[in-house]
Order: sequence, then structure tokens, then C-alpha cells
Amino acid sequence: MVYERGETAIIQVTITDAADGTLTDPANTPTVSMNDAANGVIWTDEAMSQDSTGVYHKDYDILGTAAIGFWKAEITADNDTRITIQSLDFEVREAAIP
Repeated sequence: MVYERGETAIIQVTITDAADGTLTDPANTPTVSMNDAANGVIWTDEAMSQDSTGVYHKDYDILGTAAIGFWKAEITADNDTRITIQSLDFEVREAAIP
């Protein structure tokens, strides 16, 4: 995924049951931690918003001065006995001149 400075990055996760693949909610609200391209901390364990069963997101408005390069988000979900971490990398570029 590629975003430009000034856009909104949408970090999204879908959670499915390992046995049958149906969408399911974890025991606790998934959280996301995110670092920018300069390894600066943007979020640490921020709660995600639920869209529907098993579907969650967190939006981030990328500043016009945001670090250019590859950013990393790590999403954590658990069902009280198992913790799953999913990594998501995306690129932030300079905004295009209209």
C-alpha cells in the first residue's frame, strides 16, 4: 500500500476462526502499534474500531511533514489462549503536485 503525505492511512484487519474460516471476534479488542519510516513511535497498543464481526480498523491522518519511506504497523489480537500478531508495511511518499 502506498500513501502520500496528507492522506489517511487505513490499517485494517479481518479475524477468522482457524477451524472453519468464518469471521469471528477475538476475546479482546485488537490493538495496533505503528512506527514511521524514521522508526519514530506513532502508536503503542492503540485500540482498533470494530466495523463488523471480525473486521477492525484504525485510521491515521498522515501529516504533511511525515517521514518519507516505509512504515510498519503491528496488529495484535488474542482469544485469551492464543495471541496473533500481524505485520503490515506501507510506504509514505511526498504528495504529488496537482
